[in-house]
Amino acid sequence: DNVRLPTADQIAAFEAADPIIPPIDMDRINRAKLHTGPYRAVPGDVLEFTMPALLRAVSGAEIRSAREQNGREEPFICRVSDEGTIALPAVGELDAAGKSLAEIEVSVIKAYASYAVNRPSIYVRVLEYRTAKVYIAGVVEKPGVYTLRADQMTLVSLLTEAGGISAA
Repeated sequence: DNVRLPTADQIAAFEAADPIIPPIDMDRINRAKLHTGPYRAVPGDVLEFTMPALLRAVSGAEIRSAREQNGREEPFICRVSDEGTIALPAVGELDAAGKSLAEIEVSVIKAYASYAVNRPSIYVRVLEYRTAKVYIAGVVEKPGVYTLRADQMTLVSLLTEAGGISAA
């Protein structure tokens, strides 16, 4: 089969050779991170809205209760559906997936414009990010399972979580 075995000199040279370790410039890797702008909601995220209670009221009893709260605002919590929408009281479903939090706030304010005399103050934040478990093995400082958010699903983010590439 024309296989030639190495000579004794070749084996000795191989065993005496130092391992080849490519230089790793972590600063260069960090500079290579993509800066994609503001976080954009994805299906599975849980959003928390801080908005006037009156906007969440649908029934007469809820309206009376909202008026009695004297400006106290309780959060409204909802999950971005698999279709990319959120369901809000009185206005129904609005598109949310792919939008920044500021864009979602503007959409909600516009949706409630006909229900409010003054422009309502609405604030939204991600209460719970959709995550995925990712496993990394090999020449990294801390191999194992890591939980990454949807906006962190890059090799650079995973390597950063794992402590970078190991020197040995």
